[in-house]
Amino acid sequence: MMNEKLYKKSRYTVRHETADGTLILYNTLSGAIATVDQPSETEEIKHILRAGLVKPPQNENERLLVENDFLVNPDLDERVLADVYRNQEKYRSDHYELTLYSTEECNFRCVYCFEKFLRGEMSKDIQNSVIKHVLKKAPYMNSFNIAWFGGEPLEGIGAIRHINSEIKKISEEFKFKFTSGITTNGYNLDVDLFKELVDLNIIQYQITLDGPKDTHDTHRILKDGGPSFDKIIENLKAIQKTNLEFKILIRSNFDKTNQHRMQELIEILQTFLDGDERFHLYFKPIINFEGESAKDLPLYQPNESWQAMSDVQSLAHCHFPTSQELLNSLQPMGSTCFAGLPNNFAIGADGTIYKCTLALHEPFNQLGKINEDGDLDIDNNKFALWVTSDATHDTQCNNCFLKPACQGMHCPLVRIRTQKSPCPPLKKNIRTALELVTVDAGI
Repeated sequence: MMNEKLYKKSRYTVRHETADGTLILYNTLSGAIATVDQPSETEEIKHILRAGLVKPPQNENERLLVENDFLVNPDLDERVLADVYRNQEKYRSDHYELTLYSTEECNFRCVYCFEKFLRGEMSKDIQNSVIKHVLKKAPYMNSFNIAWFGGEPLEGIGAIRHINSEIKKISEEFKFKFTSGITTNGYNLDVDLFKELVDLNIIQYQITLDGPKDTHDTHRILKDGGPSFDKIIENLKAIQKTNLEFKILIRSNFDKTNQHRMQELIEILQTFLDGDERFHLYFKPIINFEGESAKDLPLYQPNESWQAMSDVQSLAHCHFPTSQELLNSLQPMGSTCFAGLPNNFAIGADGTIYKCTLALHEPFNQLGKINEDGDLDIDNNKFALWVTSDATHDTQCNNCFLKPACQGMHCPLVRIRTQKSPCPPLKKNIRTALELVTVDAGI
């Protein structure tokens, strides 16, 4: 009688060999990533993955495979376990997040922007309603995060100061962790304001530079038509000189006309940021979101955007750490969108409650309003539309190797609009992603 296997290859284990013979292993359920570059060990591991194990692990390679869940017990129902992990994260009650629009106005008029700039700064009444809302949640939270968005959020600095200062006091009283981040064009972010924001627990920043000066200043134009590149660089240089703790993701959007100019931006940033691990660099191809302002631009189609991103990102890895955005996307639930999570809402400058920041004008995304007592008056049918748009009843998603990372929730908006599985570009480009991450992170 043949020995029964104690371990078999996980259905969520991805194996990739690079051009130089390095073996990369990745498990989407555990999030583990490992590399093996010795030919003899590579062959042994490939054999074990094919054959499994009929006895407990005896050597280092076998332990590597078992301890990181590249091999699992044959009786383990991994699909069910992925569902358990999803539900634990999706329905947790100890963590809460809000995306807040301090203003929906902006001091820029970027050529590809889809925003309509309908409203100015959040009123004091709405600000106070947000604070009351968080106060009601406070006794039940271990952690709370605010993501400031716009428009250009720093054009509504009064709302940011008021809300963050009050919630910082609440967090100290109720002893929950309060973090905050901001997506800003960086133009108003001089070093004095930056220090003030860090003191208000805003330690995560995303700032956009679209290539070197001439390409940036033709894409990201001030409201009055003026340039913005020099001022942003000046602000970054001053911020870099501080000893504060923060993370700044410098995002560079590019289209087909300026992809070849990204190397110049890397060289500019390298002169004053090289080696500073507080700064990360991330390149993002511009995809047309059907906005009127972008209809005539030479933008990328979804099926070609990932390769363009990886081509440019590989230029930066010698000088800047791997973008956490890419690394996080490979972790369990890492490729899901916050719009699909019940404990996550966006609140507009006028108090309108949304789930998605890309569809503010879609009626099914306008869930209701925050009232003066701080309660969210929402349409539960609309709410359910967003939080049930996942892999639960999707055979394609349930059979996919990327299910633990994506859970059918990469973009609930796509599922709602098309009734199709919203597969992330990561799925078709997993091997390229693994090469980028392992090289940059030194795995």
